Parts: sequence; structure tokens; C-alpha cells
Amino acid sequence: MYIRTASVDLTTGWNKLWSAISSAAPTFFNTLAVIGVALIVFAVLGWIWRKWRGGANSKNLMWGLAIGAVLAGPQLIIPAVLKIIEIVITIIVGLLKIPGGS
Repeated sequence: MYIRTASVDLTTGWNKLWSAISSAAPTFFNTLAVIGVALIVFAVLGWIWRKWRGGANSKNLMWGLAIGAVLAGPQLIIPAVLKIIEIVITIIVGLLKIPGGS
């Protein structure tokens, strides 16, 4: 018995969910984008300020950029991450196939 690897599809579900959310609240996406961009700007400016003062921590910058990017780009970033997860799941399922089963 072979497991169908083509059945792993996470991005379609996300796209449907995001379409429903964005059509129910048209300004929701814009609000998230503004918050995300503001978070990215504040993270970069804060990092520059701390670097100038001699105590920069790139870990805080990376967290700010990551959270801001997720808020600013749910139509791009989340589907990209889900596609990577799909590839990993497909590889794992492909390795676990038992040939010759019923």
C-alpha cells in the first residue's frame, strides 16, 4: 500500500482561510500591514540606536523583523513556510513508504 504524497496540500487551505478573512474585513489586511511595517521600522531603528550606544543585540532585531514580516505579509510569508513544510512532509512520507504492501 502506497501513501499518496500528492495529498499533502497546506497552502490551499491557508489561501482559502486568508481569502475569507480578508473579504470579511477588508481593512484587516491593511491594519496588519501597517502594524508589521511599523514593527520592522522600530526594530531597525532600535537596533541602530543600540548599536550607536554600544549594546546592539541582533537577536532582538531578528525577532522584530520576523514578527513584522509575518504581520505585513500573510499572503506571501505564511504560504512560503507552509510550502516548505509540505516538502518536508512529502520527503518524510516518501521515506516511510512500504513497497509491496496491500
